[in-house]
Amino acid sequence: MVTVNDVTQMMFRWAPPELAMDWDNVGLLVGRGDREVHRVLVALDVSPDVVAEAAETGTDLIVSHHPVMNIRWHAQQMQTPITIPSIRVLMVMITVINDPNSQMAFWFSMIPFTSPVVMMARIPYGLPLWEVILSLAILYASFTAMVWLAAKIYRVGIFMYGKKPTFKELYKWIRYKY
Repeated sequence: MVTVNDVTQMMFRWAPPELAMDWDNVGLLVGRGDREVHRVLVALDVSPDVVAEAAETGTDLIVSHHPVMNIRWHAQQMQTPITIPSIRVLMVMITVINDPNSQMAFWFSMIPFTSPVVMMARIPYGLPLWEVILSLAILYASFTAMVWLAAKIYRVGIFMYGKKPTFKELYKWIRYKY
């Protein structure tokens, strides 16, 4: 019986992991090492088409030259959810400068993600002190809540190295009682 670990060790004898670049993911990235292997699919990249072919042919293991997730590529993919909201905040700031006392300006200066930028655009136009204090209080409270939430997720997630969690799993981790 040949297992995934056997194939991995054979590959490491042929291409030692210490020769890999420091940014390259080598070894078993997804799955279990103790699974039995009958069919192997070799590919340059793990694309959706390769995964579909593996499913159609009953493949037990995909061996690829390029990793499933390259750290640089993965980092670039993760920048989009941060970049787009940041650009939208700058667009809101331009609108706020035109009318700093509008309802939109008020609410965007209270939302924690947008408040640092929007509030700084509103302050020169003379705001009531209570709005600035309320915005800071909401910002600090949300920061504290996010750190607490991240700590709960991290406490369980640190043991899940190499496994990308689903939103359902994250929700379970948040609700987990220690």
